[in-house]
Amino acid sequence: MIRGNIEKYIRKEPMTLFSNRLMDFFYIEDLCHLVEYFLKTPFFPTKVVNCSYGTHVHLNEVIQIINTLSDYRVPVIFGNDDSINNINTMLTDYIGKDSNLPVTLIGLENAIVKMYNELLIREN
Repeated sequence: MIRGNIEKYIRKEPMTLFSNRLMDFFYIEDLCHLVEYFLKTPFFPTKVVNCSYGTHVHLNEVIQIINTLSDYRVPVIFGNDDSINNINTMLTDYIGKDSNLPVTLIGLENAIVKMYNELLIREN
């Protein structure tokens, strides 16, 4: 959903949002930083690690972030206006903004900007 809509945004085409679900994202490079950290340290959680920034966002919020990456805006086509507010995450064992691990994370907004810049280079 994110990459496809960034590509549409770069081409100045309307972005599509089929359902305004409440989601939790985790950037793949942040996952790589965590794996590297756990491979290099004797500490390893005894529970399942929920890789999450601890902040859930509606998909329309992600669309709005994408739609402000440059000085133009594109239309957004909504396929379904039902908002689903359920998300299956635990309240503990988050790896993210509240984590005490010495790992610097990129985060959702910075990841979107990074993806945009990389895709923009490929398009040109």
